[in-house]
Amino acid sequence: SWRSKTAVDVSRLAAHFGGGGHARAAGCTIKAPVSQAIEQVLPFLRDYLAGAGLKNAAGEEKKRA
Repeated sequence: SWRSKTAVDVSRLAAHFGGGGHARAAGCTIKAPVSQAIEQVLPFLRDYLAGAGLKNAAGEEKKRA
């Protein structure tokens, strides 16, 4: 599940993985071992946040294309 205090719409994240919810609180179920779920979610999450002008996990700010 995801929560947001910013302008990031986490329902779009959840929907990408077959889930749903609201803009500030959403979630999904990924039927895979945790290590595989992380491998699926992190690349998409980094790209999504970078598109929102937020910093990625490495602390680097990516600009919108």
